[in-house]
Amino acid sequence: MYINSRLSINNRLLEYFIVFIIIVSITVISFVLLQGILAETRDSQRVGDIATVRTALELYYVDHGSYPHTGWVNSASPSWTTLGEALRPYLRIMPLDPVNDESDRVERTGAYNYSYYSTEKKCGAGRDDYVLVFRLEKPDTAPLYQKVETGIGTARSNFSFAELTGAEGIFAVKAP
Repeated sequence: MYINSRLSINNRLLEYFIVFIIIVSITVISFVLLQGILAETRDSQRVGDIATVRTALELYYVDHGSYPHTGWVNSASPSWTTLGEALRPYLRIMPLDPVNDESDRVERTGAYNYSYYSTEKKCGAGRDDYVLVFRLEKPDTAPLYQKVETGIGTARSNFSFAELTGAEGIFAVKAP
């Protein structure tokens, strides 16, 4: 009698342990899948944010004949607010990257934030230029990935956009 009850308790403990292992396995798998879905959602927001800022920059250009000349500004620094003030009539709130890593500019370290750069043309030497730089977490599966301009090159010597595009999910979008 004593042996049967002891085996019954051991079997019950083994059953509980198996159920616990199954629950933990399902939880880990769900967590991993959820992280991928959240990364894709953040990428979708990034692409939308860049399109919104680009539209505001074009509206600014139509009204002023040039883009805001701020040098390098970054969404993880106070300089982003300066650009936001210039675009205020066209953009109510300046978007921030969902992660908005404050380590450094995205084009230097691959941080998750937005960067903007504009140069002023001198003596009517053509249209002003700007570039928006951002990083996607999952560039191969990002929604609207095909609409992001890649492979941008430039003849200007001060910056090589070709180094940015496609490397580590970092993309540059230039003025049309």
